[in-house]
Amino acid sequence: SKIGSSIPDLIDLQRLLSSTIDETGLIRDGASKELHTLRTEASGTKTRLDETLDRAIRRLRRNNILQEPLITERNGRMVLLVKIEQRLKVPGIVHDISDSGATAFIEPMIAIGLGNQWREITLNIRREEERILRTVSSAVGYNGLEIYHTIEALVRLDIAMAMGRYS
Repeated sequence: SKIGSSIPDLIDLQRLLSSTIDETGLIRDGASKELHTLRTEASGTKTRLDETLDRAIRRLRRNNILQEPLITERNGRMVLLVKIEQRLKVPGIVHDISDSGATAFIEPMIAIGLGNQWREITLNIRREEERILRTVSSAVGYNGLEIYHTIEALVRLDIAMAMGRYS
């Protein structure tokens, strides 16, 4: 009882952590209003980007221009896998060439505007997540001594329980 009563009250820190970080260690959408807004916006933009690229895939597939009918990511940009000899038939930016030299990873012109928007939102999400993590880290650091005393008390309780069970 004496050991238990020495454990500091860290309920405010616990509330901050549970409202910010989920059970898997990821930052919750609701950690800030800004993060929630950005993630919602990113999801909608990514959906529109995927739809645009899907339409491009259907069109290019009919003309046997694609190496594979897939959307992939290269250097933070969504690209299509185009046969190297067909690359000039797809207006856009070549972001990479496969190691074999058979495939060009091209971001079609029709997707560049949405790609830029999605990339910008993604970067803003990263900045907001870093800001949130700095806030949480600062709160943990501020409560560092109390956390240390809590760990010490829990160790003493664990030892006392083990001794009781062993006896």
